[in-house]
Amino acid sequence: MSSSNGADEKNQLVAAEETREILDLGSSNQLDLTNLSKEGRDLITQKALEAKIAISNKAQEAQIEIQGTKVQLDNFNETVRDASKDGTSITVTHTQTTSVGRTEVVMGNTEKAASGKISRRAAGLEDNTMKILVAVVVGAVLLALFLK
Repeated sequence: MSSSNGADEKNQLVAAEETREILDLGSSNQLDLTNLSKEGRDLITQKALEAKIAISNKAQEAQIEIQGTKVQLDNFNETVRDASKDGTSITVTHTQTTSVGRTEVVMGNTEKAASGKISRRAAGLEDNTMKILVAVVVGAVLLALFLK
């Protein structure tokens, strides 16, 4: 009798496991929806599918941006190569910000290109040269007035 009782318990466990509703969220993530109402399961399933579609769309957009950046860099590289063949000096500076990130490139056959440094203006920062120059001149004038 006890063996029959153990088999009944095992069958009940198997039956309980078979009625579980599991939502695969991708990778190794799963969400147990068993205790939710049908409407709750449907809503969560719909939201999960919408999220997967959104992620797929973002990945496709990023891939397009990456391909566009590659084409630009290939064009710059070709331009530098052609200029070098012609004996022309060239420095190409390019900065770009996309959803993937920021790309800063200096290419060429000049000392500036070899340094790999991008100017503040090319980096999208404000050029402070004039402000510094004005501050130095004002400081020199004030110093000259006070020393008289």
